Amino acid sequence: MHTSRPAPRPQSARPGLVVTGLAAGLTLLAGCGGGGSSGTPTPPPPPPAPSAVTITGKAVDGALSGAIACYDLNDNGVCDSGEPTSKATGADGAFSLDVQPSDVGKHRVVVQVPATAIDADTGAAVGTAYTLQSPATGTTTAHSVFVSPLTTLVQGHVDSTGASVAEAVALVQAQAGLAVSPLTDFTAAGDAQSKQAALLARLVQATTLAQADALKTVAGQSDLSGGTVSAADVAKQVTRAILGALPAIAGKVAENSVNAASGAALATALADAAKVVVAQAGMAAEDAKAAIGTTKLPPDTSANATSTTASLTALRYIDASNWYFRSLENSTADNVPDASGNLRYTSTYRQSQSSGYGPLPTMQAWSVGGSYARRGDLHWNGKAWVSCKLGDRYTTSVRDAQGRATYNYCDGREKGRSARSAVDIAGQSIASVFTTKIRTYPGGASGVAYADWGPKDPALFGSATFPAGAKLYYQTNTITETALAYDVQDSAIATGFGADVATGGDARVSANVACASATSATAVAFTKLEDLIARNPGKPCVLAKATSGSDVSLDPNESWGTSTASLGVLAGAATRPAGTGNWYSTDLRLRVAFTGGDSKATTYFSCLSRAANASARNCSPLGTGSYSIQTLGDARVMTFSGLPALMQQAGYSRVFVERGGKVYYGYQNPAGASSNQVRLNLEAANAVLAALSGMPVINPTTRFAELSNASQTALTTAKGVWFASAADGSEFSVLRIGDNGRYLDGAMGPTQGREQTGHELGWLDYDAGNQTFRALVESNSNGTRGLLFRSLDSQSKSTLAVTATQLQIASPSDGTSTLVRLTDDPAGIVGLWALGSATEFNTQHFLFLPSGKVLMIDPLGDTEPGECLNLRKGPPGGEYASYTYDKASGTLQVFGKAYDTNGCAGFFDIGTTANTTWSATFTLASDGMTASVQAPGGSYTVYRIAPK
Repeated sequence: MHTSRPAPRPQSARPGLVVTGLAAGLTLLAGCGGGGSSGTPTPPPPPPAPSAVTITGKAVDGALSGAIACYDLNDNGVCDSGEPTSKATGADGAFSLDVQPSDVGKHRVVVQVPATAIDADTGAAVGTAYTLQSPATGTTTAHSVFVSPLTTLVQGHVDSTGASVAEAVALVQAQAGLAVSPLTDFTAAGDAQSKQAALLARLVQATTLAQADALKTVAGQSDLSGGTVSAADVAKQVTRAILGALPAIAGKVAENSVNAASGAALATALADAAKVVVAQAGMAAEDAKAAIGTTKLPPDTSANATSTTASLTALRYIDASNWYFRSLENSTADNVPDASGNLRYTSTYRQSQSSGYGPLPTMQAWSVGGSYARRGDLHWNGKAWVSCKLGDRYTTSVRDAQGRATYNYCDGREKGRSARSAVDIAGQSIASVFTTKIRTYPGGASGVAYADWGPKDPALFGSATFPAGAKLYYQTNTITETALAYDVQDSAIATGFGADVATGGDARVSANVACASATSATAVAFTKLEDLIARNPGKPCVLAKATSGSDVSLDPNESWGTSTASLGVLAGAATRPAGTGNWYSTDLRLRVAFTGGDSKATTYFSCLSRAANASARNCSPLGTGSYSIQTLGDARVMTFSGLPALMQQAGYSRVFVERGGKVYYGYQNPAGASSNQVRLNLEAANAVLAALSGMPVINPTTRFAELSNASQTALTTAKGVWFASAADGSEFSVLRIGDNGRYLDGAMGPTQGREQTGHELGWLDYDAGNQTFRALVESNSNGTRGLLFRSLDSQSKSTLAVTATQLQIASPSDGTSTLVRLTDDPAGIVGLWALGSATEFNTQHFLFLPSGKVLMIDPLGDTEPGECLNLRKGPPGGEYASYTYDKASGTLQVFGKAYDTNGCAGFFDIGTTANTTWSATFTLASDGMTASVQAPGGSYTVYRIAPK
């Protein structure tokens, strides 16, 4: 699309006319009493036209002859009439442009390549017309510009995100794995790095043409803005798709089928590789059309909010017990720009799941990662290895006039740029918006496809409509930087075998080869990266052909898991070999082997997966690369170059992290890719959540540090342990409050409706001015006995009065309840005890009452691998029973179970015979503040939690 900027006018005539008119005016003034001589003055000569500055350049896929270059004065990406234009390029791809000094360095160079242009690398016409670009240089004198498919990607990233040229260069270079800048003339040198860049550029262009062919039918269709998709619209999405696919393109360049080919074979290999990349990592037509429509909607330029805000980015709903959603939330304080002009926000995932044991679910919340179990993943933020906890704040800039912003998610874990449009949906039916706008949108976010958003049947929304202020956001996110990270769980520790096993062998020839008897039980954890390298040389263990019923292995039956390390598993990406039945699954395993010694060389493999034990079988080489090791803080990190294109399907690049005497499987998520997203703002989100049974509302909380002094003082006064009980003793609650509003609530009572014996863990947000309070809940197993499910109305009207001796809660629906400081016995067992730590709230607590009753408060549940964990028969919850304790002998007995909602966990493990009585030795320390516990499951230390 051409802009309305007029073409430059010729510079020769106009100045002279202006000067002549001025001289004539002066002559008339002199003749009318203007003073001075009556003679006719000689007009001054016109100023000389400024000399043009020559910009030279070269257009290259291979060197392109017959192409036309122009200096794009209006920056619309095409050559317009009146813009400085070159003659057709020669065989070396060279061109020159004469540019006015005031314009030099300010605009891009565009090269239009006709279908008849000749590529010097092939000696043939390119066959399809295309355009190359190179960004503005900033140089104001004569200079040279290199234009290639790589420089085109740099300009494309600048156009689509508003990034600087330097940021775009860094992104393209990193994602492509280049040793040289993508703006560098890679034809000027013959070194390996330049040759790699040249080959990459050729595959980038081949993939661009293949992606354009895949999207050609989109042009002419209607998009969601109501407009019609143009060819220029499609071209922009093609560039965006190639940016996202760069790691896959680089992976293909590293494969032998491409880098070892030449001449006509290379052209064929590039075309074939391009098709594979588009199939594996390209953009689908529906995604392109959605992105195009989004860019045409009015940008979200709404004024910065002065109250709480949020957006709902994912929603899955099965029933009142099983649901999941993610929200990005801003408190009022978060929406005040800081000294850098940035706003803050927090990320919250919430998931409710039924257990395999009790009737009510458990809700857990976390900030980062695909699950609650992965909430502790660590990443390198440039200075230290850090994790992001629930309630942590991240930053985003204020949106500009184009609806664009930059963001920093989780302290450098991910950085990027976004562009947003907002559509008013107030008054519209919730069901219809889901049906016609959300579920028809391609893709998904945070693990939920938009086609699956909300309940399976939108009729569950009934006739509910969106309230005033409800908006649907269309947002495009482009990731520009990601951090190295790793999973801290024991299951992520890399293991392997001894040298005798790693050397492989043929068990068909010798039954004594060590690898034939290797099992997962004989594997040991690596302590150094050097162990990982030495024990994975890529030597298969060849076994005899095996059968199981109608299933049969290949012959030879090669096992590779004993001498290669895992890069990832692609579910459903493998095809079972003909005639093998179900011996193999459809998982494709990506593996790496090391040459070892002084060599940094690696070989990458794709492997079949045995269905019975998920072991890697019958691997085929994909290509070669290398590894490097860098020290980051107290860790050593191994990264890879030349990873295969298939790696992009895994959604990450494999790294290994050596830290604390262990080697962990790590990862780095890809940058460069863009995603199209739909979101609901806070007003819309809460309307949806309120319409679905069993879901909490979103009410963003304020961090303790940003509360008023009075509010902070009140929460500090409230620190300690509090207790409230029904008059008949049928129900009670114990509440522990710590620093910064951290709290753990344990509730005892019968299971009825949506409440049961259990716990709630989180942070309190308190406003001393009006005594209202809110909670950021991390986990809940006591249902509506906690704070999680309070309505917005209840949260706005319920109050909490804090004194040093009591907490008084007044609720319009539940009346007034008073909590007092817990009574404990410093010399005995009566009181509240925490397992393993005096400061950790997310651990099992035990309340021993003077009445001979004990409440176990369990925010963790059963975490040991096994059936209980797999079948969720040991969920977080609580237990209430009777106890006896003899201080002299330390004998503690727990019996008479009244309530048990944590199944396999706790005193009454449903998987053992000790389901009615539990015995231990409970030995108090001399100060009464700790005790050692000798129990059937081991030895533990518990810590007394002081009431004040």
